[in-house]
Amino acid sequence: MKVITDTKNICLDKPAAVALGFFDGVHQGHRAVISAAVKSGLLPVVFTFAQHPRAFFGDAPELISELNDRLGCFEQLGVEIAVIADFADFAAMSAADFYEFLRDKLQMRAAFYGYNYRFGKGREGDSELLARFCDKDGVAHTRAEPVLFDNVPISSSRIRAAMNKGDVQSAAKMLGRDILLTEQVENGKNLGRRLGFATLNQPLTAPVKPLLRGVYASSVMLGGKEYPAVTNFGARPTVLQNEEAAETHIIGFEGDLYKKTVSVRFLKYLRPQVKFEDIGKLRDQIQKDVAAALEIRGAV
Repeated sequence: MKVITDTKNICLDKPAAVALGFFDGVHQGHRAVISAAVKSGLLPVVFTFAQHPRAFFGDAPELISELNDRLGCFEQLGVEIAVIADFADFAAMSAADFYEFLRDKLQMRAAFYGYNYRFGKGREGDSELLARFCDKDGVAHTRAEPVLFDNVPISSSRIRAAMNKGDVQSAAKMLGRDILLTEQVENGKNLGRRLGFATLNQPLTAPVKPLLRGVYASSVMLGGKEYPAVTNFGARPTVLQNEEAAETHIIGFEGDLYKKTVSVRFLKYLRPQVKFEDIGKLRDQIQKDVAAALEIRGAV
């Protein structure tokens, strides 16, 4: 997949099917839009922004996916060109001018967009206006109908809200994939090892940052084997460590994973974080968390 970031000098030379949206999370609704463009027979192109448009106004939500995550999903879906624009270059552009940019610079001959798509300065353009522009020029256009979960349209904001409540099961179903943290293992304080529960420590990144802070049943794939695990997500109040991280105890695994890239799959929220009176009570609770994680592993 070719990635283009220079939108000031862009000019594609083939008729394109352009999927339009920010696509945070690239959830099942987004995939319907992009897959339709890929199947159109024209050059499949995604036009999106590097940063969330609301970031330009200082009101960005906590993202579900970073740019590299989105690009990986686009490529998996069969997109051949991803145009990654700087929103600042388009923030003052009228809806009509933005449409003309797509038509003339991206050779858009088919437009694909969601039911709630907005474009142009002040979000003045909607799906109906885009359809009128396309009809005037003979450009094909397809508005994807919402993909439903529990009879309500899937959206990035719904997924974010589910994650904020710790409902990883619903968030994963709306995304169409697991909630995963895939990061390099960092140095920890080795407290878990001293308690008899060695842990791996990872920084928090976009795919999991909206999650409710707390303790989760999780799993880790290592050497082709999936291990049950428990992940403390956020700070560690009992030992007065305020820096946030994901701290995962892999049940039944012994080995050094320092500086290895590991994927942790979040399965179910177990409990909120608690500041225990002493390390002994923390150890007792971890034992209970391990037992709960093993029970959940048997149920999934």
